[in-house]
Amino acid sequence: MLKHLTATAALLTAPFAVFANDMTPTYTYSQVGYVQSDIADLDDFTLKGFELKSSYAFSDNFFIEGTYSDVNDDATGIRLDAQRLVATLGYIQHINARTTIDYQLGYGDVDLGVSNEAENWEGGTHYYIVESNLRHKVTTQLEFYGGLEWQNWDDGDNQKAYKLGVRYNWDKFAIGTEYNKYSDEDTVLAYLRYEY
Repeated sequence: MLKHLTATAALLTAPFAVFANDMTPTYTYSQVGYVQSDIADLDDFTLKGFELKSSYAFSDNFFIEGTYSDVNDDATGIRLDAQRLVATLGYIQHINARTTIDYQLGYGDVDLGVSNEAENWEGGTHYYIVESNLRHKVTTQLEFYGGLEWQNWDDGDNQKAYKLGVRYNWDKFAIGTEYNKYSDEDTVLAYLRYEY
């Protein structure tokens, strides 16, 4: 009798276990995206380019994340280039099967270049990051997320930011879009992701 009850309980709960796994936001993935940025006081420029991002959850609660972007634009005979590299370590708080909050500490580095036919200038700085994101899966395929970020720049003004995004999954792939509002920059991102 006990074996029969145990087998029945396992059969009844199996679909819910699979459902919970499908509903939990994942932190192990790689993605490539198209990014466009508008910077305050540089109205002539709309920086466009690509972003590469990868994340790996090495336990149920901890993950590492790396991001690289390369954007540029030409206006009035001047070329502006910007490359950014960011690495973070994060902690995942599981609120329920559908919702997580993550907390990240990280380091960023940005390189800038300005050039025309006669001159070329290059510079850059680094900064430290504190970030938190709320992620919620409405269905197994649709996820909404938002976050807050603070950047302490070594050279230049510190930045505060918020982000809003939506992502649609099918199997191991996902497409998404994200809006970031920094103190002096607006960024829009569209991306394709593969989840491991």
